[in-house]
Amino acid sequence: MKKRAVFIFPIIFGLFILLGSWTPARASDVVKIGVLGPFTGGAAVVGVDMLRGVQLGAKEVNDRGGVNVKGKKYKVEVVSMDDGAVVANSVANARRMVSLHKTPVVIGPPLSSCALAVMEFNEKKPNDFLIMTMAMHNDITNRGNKLVLRVNTPTKIVGEELANNVIKLKKPQSVAIIHHTDDWGLLWKDGLTEGCNKNKVKVTATEGIDERKQTDFYVQLTKIVETKPEAVFMIAHDAVTAMMVKQIREIGFKGRLVFSEGFGEEGRKLVAGKLEGSIWPTTPVDFNTPSVQRYREMFTKLFPNETMKFYGPHAYDEFRLIIAAMEKAQSVTDPYAIRAAMPEVTSKPIPAGILLLSPVENNGHINARYLIAEQKGDKVIQVGE
Repeated sequence: MKKRAVFIFPIIFGLFILLGSWTPARASDVVKIGVLGPFTGGAAVVGVDMLRGVQLGAKEVNDRGGVNVKGKKYKVEVVSMDDGAVVANSVANARRMVSLHKTPVVIGPPLSSCALAVMEFNEKKPNDFLIMTMAMHNDITNRGNKLVLRVNTPTKIVGEELANNVIKLKKPQSVAIIHHTDDWGLLWKDGLTEGCNKNKVKVTATEGIDERKQTDFYVQLTKIVETKPEAVFMIAHDAVTAMMVKQIREIGFKGRLVFSEGFGEEGRKLVAGKLEGSIWPTTPVDFNTPSVQRYREMFTKLFPNETMKFYGPHAYDEFRLIIAAMEKAQSVTDPYAIRAAMPEVTSKPIPAGILLLSPVENNGHINARYLIAEQKGDKVIQVGE
């Protein structure tokens, strides 16, 4: 019996070695990238599409062999956690993600309140990590955080620029504003109001709503219509904006409607035929550029039962910036080295990139320029600057 055991042991040991060599990717051959955002609840439209963009990017990188660092290929594993747009959940999940999964980069949270909360501790060793967010609050890049990158334009600036374009193009003498009452909506209101004031256009009414709870906006919309504005700015997301469009048309308003970037393709489908002359800020996603067509084809193939939205292409480009910075830094673990590589990475356009990006600034801001879209019949055309 002893001789048989001695004989069998080397065979078993050899099999373990052989099987180990067949393993597709050891833990040391994987880089984990976190995605933190709302995948359930009222803001899930943002988080889920953002996650899809990162998943598409990860598949693309893995299909070409992985992230190339120091002659070694690292497969990308996406680690996602749902915060439900709740600050406490964002904080807990970010800590959990970095502690358990050692993610050097977390893409998200996309909501400013959640991102600002996570920024309170992302520089603290030994669990320091780089945040890549699309959150639009000015404070994201005004707090001196060395491990934050924001790919977007601050909300207030987008609002002011949209007001400037609408006034220049369509010359309304009076407007009204109805907006969600979170930080995002309030910043939109402030930017629109400032743009109108600078152009000496009267704001006849400003009404707040809670898009997480309300479905009936007749009271606020009736107050607005009674002030007889020539245009109404609606600041909310897809389904809620669509409901407001239907309700204000039922009340009898025939003037121009202007929307935020939160009112995307899915929302517009809900009120097709009611948007003639409407204007909104957008990325090249609405104009179906070759890069957008390429993304749309990949999205449809991987997620055939879902509708592509505004946020996924944004996150897709964010992910690709991170991968390019890892390869430039020759590190998949050091968040400071990855951040330090970003100026060179953003000095030229991403191949087949979707967003119109500017080089990263010292404070971590990467400007993503918005375009102005108008509904003309069944087509969306670019107008303005």
